[in-house]
Amino acid sequence: MAVLLTLAASLALAAPSPPNPSPAHPPSKPSPTATTTTTTTTTTAGKSTPFGMVSDKTYQNLVVAPHKGKVLLVNFWASYCLPCLEEIPALQTLQTKHVGSVDVVFVATDPPDSGEHVQRLLGRRHLKLTSFIVENEDPDPFIHLIDDVWQGEMPYTVVYDRDGRVHKKLPGAQTAATFEAAVLAALAVPATGSTP
Repeated sequence: MAVLLTLAASLALAAPSPPNPSPAHPPSKPSPTATTTTTTTTTTAGKSTPFGMVSDKTYQNLVVAPHKGKVLLVNFWASYCLPCLEEIPALQTLQTKHVGSVDVVFVATDPPDSGEHVQRLLGRRHLKLTSFIVENEDPDPFIHLIDDVWQGEMPYTVVYDRDGRVHKKLPGAQTAATFEAAVLAALAVPATGSTP
């Protein structure tokens, strides 16, 4: 019996504990250089996935601006949100189908100190898309930057046209067909300066 208790205690200590998304446990402060820090996650397939920190002050420059000229779909998700995780394969397929004209970017809303957990999760899912984690200690400014009406429920998706303007907001879980329709509608909008 003592051997079993010792074995159980050893296994409990060795098991990784997931980050607690509860607001009762405030996240730690991000490092002062977090807004410019970008790392890569190596998936089990050996591919690198860009991963960085983003805030309400850096969102436009880090997430939206680099994709001007293409339709951009930004998916806000959390590692503890099952509907969010269920959308990942459809979004990766969408990116592959429209390579060159559509970019898909993931923004995790987990506490900022759970970046390693989020990166491991994305690596296990073989995600090959650019990903960020929100570094705001108080998520409200970031949430209201994205949508004044949005209360922060996950998942939440925003589709931008080729000029970086919001084309469509998709609150809640979506299907592959819904994502496809939103992207095709945004692709139909001519970019500024282009001829129809």
